[in-house]
Amino acid sequence: MKWISERNGLPTVLLAAVGFLWIGSGAVYEFEHGINKQFQSYGDSFWWAFSTMATLGWGNGPTTIGGRVVAGVLMVLGIASFGLVTATATTFIMERMKGVHDYPTSDLMDAMKDLQGRLAGLEEALEHTHNLDPGVSTTVTGGPTAPS
Repeated sequence: MKWISERNGLPTVLLAAVGFLWIGSGAVYEFEHGINKQFQSYGDSFWWAFSTMATLGWGNGPTTIGGRVVAGVLMVLGIASFGLVTATATTFIMERMKGVHDYPTSDLMDAMKDLQGRLAGLEEALEHTHNLDPGVSTTVTGGPTAPS
């Protein structure tokens, strides 16, 4: 958590989002509670505000101009907040993965050539063993097989 708070201020943004959620639900309640039966209590307004920030809407929504302005602001803030959370999680994962697959192509090609050389040496040793004892099979298969 310390890494997250030092990198981009995510806790501050989330706290601000909760504050806007609280203020937005209060504002939409004041605009709508006597007009729109969907907003009969502050709890209804809070749930509507949360779902609006999280999913860009729920139900019919506000009918007054003030309520619709609040809805638009909450939608924009919700997109920004969830976008920041997603970006922070992605950055965290990318930072953890840094260096795991950070090999230049030339190093990979050198490793491949080394493996090819080792394989050629094993094939040569196997052929040499076959020449010493012709009864030994040198057929290479996918691996050990179960006895039949």
